[in-house]
Amino acid sequence: MDAEGSRVNVDRLLELTAAMLAAAGVAQTDARTVAASLVDADLRGIHSHGVGRLAIYVERLRTGGNQRTGEPAVVLDAPSLAVLDAGELLAQVGSARAVEIAATKARTTGSGVVSVRGASHFGAAGYWARLLADQGMLGVAACNTTPVMAAWAGSTTAIGSNPLAMAFPSAGDAPVVVDVATSETTWGALLQAETAGTPIPDTWALGLDGRPTTSPVEAVAAGRLRPFARHKGYALAVGVELLSGALAGANCLSRVAHLYLEPDRPMGAGLFFVAVDPGALSEEHARGFAKQVHEVQQELGALPPQNDGERVLWPGQLEAERAMRGVRDGVPLPPPIAESLISLARELGVGEGVLAPLETDGSVR
Repeated sequence: MDAEGSRVNVDRLLELTAAMLAAAGVAQTDARTVAASLVDADLRGIHSHGVGRLAIYVERLRTGGNQRTGEPAVVLDAPSLAVLDAGELLAQVGSARAVEIAATKARTTGSGVVSVRGASHFGAAGYWARLLADQGMLGVAACNTTPVMAAWAGSTTAIGSNPLAMAFPSAGDAPVVVDVATSETTWGALLQAETAGTPIPDTWALGLDGRPTTSPVEAVAAGRLRPFARHKGYALAVGVELLSGALAGANCLSRVAHLYLEPDRPMGAGLFFVAVDPGALSEEHARGFAKQVHEVQQELGALPPQNDGERVLWPGQLEAERAMRGVRDGVPLPPPIAESLISLARELGVGEGVLAPLETDGSVR
């Protein structure tokens, strides 16, 4: 077993995840779309947004917070802008459609913007931005989320941790991917700390008394993450709230239902996607852009580190390296996630042929 947990074959984990979603009533094609985003997060070491989310997804499907089947619908359309209603399906389904629409518009007009309403948790924001970068485009993805963060100088829950991601195609091996939540940490990371029983830095969250806490249990109960960089993170969170929520006509702030505490209520959250196609100007310009991105990667990577044995990374480099290793050697799946996956798969009645390797030794080979 790997030090980080079981090493899981990517294709087998994708098969298992899609089978579990299908067993919960999600259409096969949609199940694979959702599974791809979750497995990709684990592949890159972002376990807070990976298959560990399946349990809450299934609960929401069962209780009505998310719909099992349906089709996202374009409700407003312009040459370079559209509004999509995700229909409270698992949000990856609407996200995939939004990325497709944004890319199509960008190829025609140079840029495409798609706002999505009727959405929920869409996984790691960087995944969607990177899908656009893989097509040679600059990609942006953002969303407003369940209010789990306090306003700067506030003591109560006010706003979501509202992530923002940007991805830039490179002439090198992998794109630059900037993916940041506006909180000091993510809700998923806080839940991981609670499960592991490890204390948290006092910069992460407030307790029930509105003061900083090091207890993950108290922090989860209070639901008050702290913004990163003080007022700057809070200001960025408000900006993402308006881009993702208000522009789409989606819910904002307290009107967004809680992903975990209100599984029977549609979240009604908003998503925001931008695609910019340098190739719409000329192929030469697109190649030059990708070349310059790669040059930036190389210059940053050549910087001297502060400490011996360390290195300076460009955004997304570590995750790209993990993904390359994971495809070759398998995805490292932490034991608590592997155990919950086995339990949920059994509960859903997933076929033994899919589940058997995971039950045998805690890993999918």
